Amino acid sequence: MRMQIQAIKPHIFHQPQRIFAPKLKPLPCDTFSFSGLEPPKPRVMTSEQKERYFRECAITTADRVYNPKEFLVWADKIDYKKLIEIAPPVAKFDGMQIEDFLAFHYKNGTQEFTKETLSCKNLEKLLAQDLISHNELSGILTTYPATNRAIGKLPEGWGEGKEKFDKVINAINNITRTVDVTSENAFTPSEMTYIVKSLTDALEKPVVCQYIDNGVFGHAIKIEVKGAKPVVLKMFKTPPAYDNGYHTHGAGAEPQIGFYARAHNLSNYAKFHFGQVANKHDFGAFYVADFIDKMPRIEKKTKMEKLGLHLMSIGDIDDSNMINGKIVDYGSSSFVVSPRAFKVAEEIVENTTSSTPFGIKTKNVSEYLSNTYKNLSDIEKIDFREAVDFIAFHAKESYGKEYEMWLRNL
Repeated sequence: MRMQIQAIKPHIFHQPQRIFAPKLKPLPCDTFSFSGLEPPKPRVMTSEQKERYFRECAITTADRVYNPKEFLVWADKIDYKKLIEIAPPVAKFDGMQIEDFLAFHYKNGTQEFTKETLSCKNLEKLLAQDLISHNELSGILTTYPATNRAIGKLPEGWGEGKEKFDKVINAINNITRTVDVTSENAFTPSEMTYIVKSLTDALEKPVVCQYIDNGVFGHAIKIEVKGAKPVVLKMFKTPPAYDNGYHTHGAGAEPQIGFYARAHNLSNYAKFHFGQVANKHDFGAFYVADFIDKMPRIEKKTKMEKLGLHLMSIGDIDDSNMINGKIVDYGSSSFVVSPRAFKVAEEIVENTTSSTPFGIKTKNVSEYLSNTYKNLSDIEKIDFREAVDFIAFHAKESYGKEYEMWLRNL
C-alpha cells in the first residue's frame, strides 16, 4: 500500500487552540523518542572511537586516490579534535562520507582545515541556480561540513540584519532539539508554550502559535507575529537518512525546493521565507513559508498562469497539498519543463495570445511558430519544440490544440 504524503492543511481545523507566550520554564532537551516503526538508530560511539573510525576510513580512502602513500602522510597530519571543533557534523559522518570528504580535500590540495576551507561560500547561489537534489545537497554539505545551513530571509515585520536572523535560527534550532519533533502525535500544550516563548524571546514581539497538522515527514505550526503576515513553520521529524527513500520529500529536499521557487518567483508556490537544509544525518531541517488560508483571493495573473502553465509543479496526487492554487507542501516537486524551454514558452505565449474581457484567445499561432522556427539554429530548435510541446499538452482547456497541430505538421 502506497504511503500517503500528508500536506499542511490549516483549513481543516476548526477553532484551533491559540497559545500565547507563557511564564513557564522551557522543557529539558532530552525528550526525543521515536514512535511507531522506528528508523534505524546510528550507533553511539565515544569521541575516541569516532576518531579511530575516522583513521580507519582514511586507510580505505587511500585506494581511491592517485598517490596512496602521499595521501596517508597527508591524512595522518589531520588534527581530528580540531576538525570536529570547526565542523561538528564530521563526527556524525558514516564511512562513505568520511571517504568522500578526505578524497576531495586531498585532491583539492587543502593543507589546513579552517572555517574558511570547510565552508561552501555560495550555497544560496547554488540553490537558486538549480533544483538541488537530496544527494547533491548531501555531497555539498559533506565536502564543506562547516557550511552555515540556514538559507533565506526573515519575513517582513520579523526584524532585519544578520544578528536578528541568527537569533531566530538559533531559537528554532533549540525548539527542534527540545520538543519531540519525531513524534507521530501533535505537540503537547507544554511543548507549544515553549515554542511560543522561544520565538517571543527571539523576536522581542508578541507571538501567537497554533498547531496545524502532523504529516509523514513533519509538523506544521501557524505563527502570527504582531505587525507581520501569518506564516507556517514546518519542522521535519527525522534527518534525510531516515526519510524512507522519499528523496523528493522531507528534510533532504523541501527546504531547497522552497528556496528555488522563491528565487524564481514561482507564483504557484506559497512564498518561502527562510529555513535550514540538512545533510544525511542532520536533525533540525525546517522552513518558514506564507500561510495560505482557504478564503478565495482575486490575484492578477500572467498569461502563463491563466493558461495553467508553470515551470515547476508537484507530482503528489493529494489535492490538499494545494490551497487557493498555491502549493503549500513542497514535497514531490519537479520541473514540468526545462527552465530554458519555459523561458521560450513564455515568449511564445506572449506573442501568440491576446487578452480579452472574456479571457485569453490565440492569434496567428501557426504563422508565428513557423516564421520563428525557420530562423533558429539546430540547438535552439530543440528548445523551441520542447516549449511548444509544453504549451500544447499542459495548457488549460483547448488552448493547446493549435500548438499541437503545428507540432504534428512540422
